[in-house]
Amino acid sequence: MDNQPCSSASANYFFSKTETWQTTPFANNAGKAAAHNVIGQSPGPTKLAKSQCSEISDTFTLFLQSSLRKTICQWTNHEGAIIYGSSWTAVDDEEVGAVILIGVYKSNNESVAQLWSTLDGWPIFNLTISRGRYQQLFCVLQFDNAQSRRHHRFPDKLQPIREVFETWDSYLRDSCTCGPSMTVDEQLVCFAGRCPFKQYIPSK
Repeated sequence: MDNQPCSSASANYFFSKTETWQTTPFANNAGKAAAHNVIGQSPGPTKLAKSQCSEISDTFTLFLQSSLRKTICQWTNHEGAIIYGSSWTAVDDEEVGAVILIGVYKSNNESVAQLWSTLDGWPIFNLTISRGRYQQLFCVLQFDNAQSRRHHRFPDKLQPIREVFETWDSYLRDSCTCGPSMTVDEQLVCFAGRCPFKQYIPSK
């Protein structure tokens, strides 16, 4: 696009085929900024986050605190007891952490078989949780009372993860302050399951 400065009276403007730009910024006559747009804290980690994080592992427990992991364990064990009955072995906090870590590696397009490969896999998974146990947990992993949800229709489309999501959101607010300039981007995810707010884009 070739932008040419205009001569004479319009020398402070640049024109293109569809847009017009001014070389000097417009005066802000809006007055005082609204209270909700005023940032009272410096952006970045809060005092709480700085006081609790001295190692990388502390960052994990800061955002996924024990109360959140206990909620996942509670409802996963509840669902597992329904599906597997007396043969179900209760999931513990360590296994929940392993499942989260597996999700991180799977998002890099690594298959489950590759993660547990004895040749070039990740030894941490063989030492923490077996492949069969992971697949069992994956089938019953829950974040709320799924049995109650099956008998009641909720208008909230995020009901299956609402409790965990709001708890996690509160941890994020307590740990980090956003700055005045913030960008929210989208991400395309390969997903073939049933989801009421999923949008399928064939061209992508």
